[in-house]
Amino acid sequence: MDVATQFALGIVLFVATVVSEAAITVWVLEWRARHLRRLSVSYSVAAGLWHVTLITVSLMAVHLAQMTLWALVYLIGGAFDDFHRALFFSMSCFSTLGFANYLPGTGWDLLAALQGVVGSLVMGWSAGVLFAAANGFYQEMLASRRAQPPS
Repeated sequence: MDVATQFALGIVLFVATVVSEAAITVWVLEWRARHLRRLSVSYSVAAGLWHVTLITVSLMAVHLAQMTLWALVYLIGGAFDDFHRALFFSMSCFSTLGFANYLPGTGWDLLAALQGVVGSLVMGWSAGVLFAAANGFYQEMLASRRAQPPS
């Protein structure tokens, strides 16, 4: 695959990855806003644990979908003969681990490098969303403890 095609395909995949990451971010923010009032009144460690876990699993599900999309492009484009190898390679690039167990054919190097950059970006983005949610629950816990009269 030539350089121009790799960059064009990379831009399309970048946009798809960022849009899906933005969608999960908006969902997390909206979901937290809907539950914020209820949590402030009746905060519990179990509720915080459940919500942070749900957010983490949701973020991971989106990352798996993003990696699968890139893997399908590798597979359909002929970089790999089977989905397992394409997905493993995609996960390695996306997570920037860089395992070289399977390598695509010639002409996929720039797209693979771009996937590493995109993966780093959205993994950091998700870490920020998760940190903000966990910190929000911690702040709510502190606020609910301050609001309770001393025993």
